Amino acid sequence: MHGMSANRALMQLIGLQSRARLRRLGQRLSSRRRLVTTLLGSALAIVWLVNAVASILLRKPYPVETFTSWVSLSMLLYFTWHVVRVAWKRPESAIEWSPAEDELLCGGPFTRGELLSYRLTVILTSTLLKAGIATLFLLPDLTHAWCGFLGFLLALTFLEYFRIALETAATGVSARTYHAARAIVFLGLLLVGLAAMRDVSGAGELMSTESQTAWEALAARWGGSLDAARTTWIGRAIESPFRVFTGIITIREWSLAAGWAIAGGLVILIATARLAIGLDAWFLRRRLQREQSSYVPGAAVALTDSGFLDSRWRLPRIVSGGGAGPLVWRQLLGARQHLGSLLAALIIPGVMSCLWLLVQGDPVVDYLRVLASVVFYSFVLLPAAIKFDFRRDYDRLPMLKMLPLTPSSIVTGQIVTPVVITTLFQVSVLVLATLGRPIGHDLLWGAVLMLMPLNVFFVALDNLVFLMSPHRLNQEGFEVFLRSTLTFTGKALLFGLIMVAVAGWAIVSPRLAAATGWSPAGLFFLGLSLFWIAAAAVAMALLTRTFQRYDPALDGAG
Repeated sequence: MHGMSANRALMQLIGLQSRARLRRLGQRLSSRRRLVTTLLGSALAIVWLVNAVASILLRKPYPVETFTSWVSLSMLLYFTWHVVRVAWKRPESAIEWSPAEDELLCGGPFTRGELLSYRLTVILTSTLLKAGIATLFLLPDLTHAWCGFLGFLLALTFLEYFRIALETAATGVSARTYHAARAIVFLGLLLVGLAAMRDVSGAGELMSTESQTAWEALAARWGGSLDAARTTWIGRAIESPFRVFTGIITIREWSLAAGWAIAGGLVILIATARLAIGLDAWFLRRRLQREQSSYVPGAAVALTDSGFLDSRWRLPRIVSGGGAGPLVWRQLLGARQHLGSLLAALIIPGVMSCLWLLVQGDPVVDYLRVLASVVFYSFVLLPAAIKFDFRRDYDRLPMLKMLPLTPSSIVTGQIVTPVVITTLFQVSVLVLATLGRPIGHDLLWGAVLMLMPLNVFFVALDNLVFLMSPHRLNQEGFEVFLRSTLTFTGKALLFGLIMVAVAGWAIVSPRLAAATGWSPAGLFFLGLSLFWIAAAAVAMALLTRTFQRYDPALDGAG
């Protein structure tokens, strides 16, 4: 149970799954609707590859010291993010099995160690593509591409194995131990934050300089604070594994030291995998012992006799809303259950949007910069964090199809919650910006009215992409990474086109206002609002039609 045993049948299953993905791709090409989706994904992949090749051919290599420092720092920040995320909200389980895996694998003749080895192998295979892409982008900075690929593969796999070990420990320890560790993590973050604020607080000259210069100075000060934290004994101890992986990535020539670096990276990875499997076995044994010791015969009868399940107990009355009300209520309950992680996901983009307020300038210009940042983060970052819609209901899609409701009611009920959460986030940031930069309330209300249809468009678009290529919420594998990369590329292109259209309207609207006697600002916001209302209506119509045509038997990811 403690060993890293690899069952032959499970390893064969991984190969069969790869063949099934290729067969599924062929089936999608044989369907007209799937063919359109595949061609669209291929077009986005070509755009992404052209951008990658251009970034490789047109840029100069970074200095060796700078490249080494930033690669190690990026890994350290990703490591820290896993720690903070687990400390913010205790995960329910370290590994989430799909219903098919739960029935066929977890209920099959396999030991827990074999199942964990199977999952770790799946993670390793999915990391191959990530390591290849990282190597491709950083090719000008690598002396040997294969060393870079090996280093990135070991580093990214180590981070995933560490995540599993960390979540296993978080789910297995007692509540008291978890809260104590949580307090230590946030105390450390508080100390680092106070040190960074101390370094930045003396930057009085930032408030009187140009924006670009101020941002460069601010970034330099924060970078110095991070470097200072990394030079402490705690920072050096935490970063030591990433320095080993960075040493593999930046190998210049083959030597005994290079061989020791590769061996050290392999040892770290194997030790982390054994740690994850060992923690899982140990906490599983402890959980079974606790359940056996706390079992009381007849507890269910006593619970019923106590009146807890009294027939007079009733659910709160839920507004029907044409059938959409219960769906909205259910998604809101899901959001409340994940309130901690939701707040963490909203605080980071909120703070990043308000950074413009640190630089003194024209109040209206600074406010518009905050507004543009809020729109950008709402389009790019927030959809991945606020998945209280179709995207977390893959296994419930057949049930949603069987509900005696119209497709429009189901679609409306599913997307209301993320739209409301996103709007509340945006309003909070804009109110804070209004307090920091006193401006007319007309600009605030105009922005809020414009953002409401904008959020409907964003959420409907993400759900449309999901229904065109459905997948489970925490699904692992290279398909998920490829889908995320192509989706991000498509969003970047769409956001660029939107910015071009907004800039064009900003040029045309003053001339049109002068000809018609309208207020230039009023006409500008009116045009944007009408555009987003039309875009939201089109996105909702496409989403409703896609859900209506969705067939769980043919369109499911399996």
